[in-house]
Amino acid sequence: IFHFSECPLSSHSTNTFTRAPSFLVDEVLCDFLQGLGELPLFPGTSEMLHSLRDDGIRLALVSSDSEANARLQLGADAACFSDFDCGASLFGKTAKFRRMVKRAGIVPAQAIAIGDELRDMDAAATAGIAFGGVAWGYADPMALRARDPQIWFETVADIPRLLLSAEVAV
Repeated sequence: IFHFSECPLSSHSTNTFTRAPSFLVDEVLCDFLQGLGELPLFPGTSEMLHSLRDDGIRLALVSSDSEANARLQLGADAACFSDFDCGASLFGKTAKFRRMVKRAGIVPAQAIAIGDELRDMDAAATAGIAFGGVAWGYADPMALRARDPQIWFETVADIPRLLLSAEVAV
């Protein structure tokens, strides 16, 4: 979830905005966590995390995998995250997104979840937060793109490039 003083990506916004991010729950990272350190992170992930963190964005991770597995896979990059909400949940990702928003002390309109699956998009919508879809991961990117996420990332490098720019047209 990116926190903006004025949400740039809400479904109600069609204007350009000036960013003021301070928080991110990066749901797509659960897909970067590819099995207990057996596979590397997607190329550019470490650079993306450090770029966001270094620009003052607090990062948090929502994953259905365990926090221990997430930290293992992230290695030293786990230090980029200020919060984790991981593990199987009876109430799913929507509840996790809502908890993260509450922990961050922001309102849902100030957040964006980033993911690669339709269920990520649905959970974000139910939680009242914007959604950014990605073209990589394990789900069908064309199906996700067809659902018209508020922002689309073709590459990992697009995340900081688009979200850290002074203005983003939606």
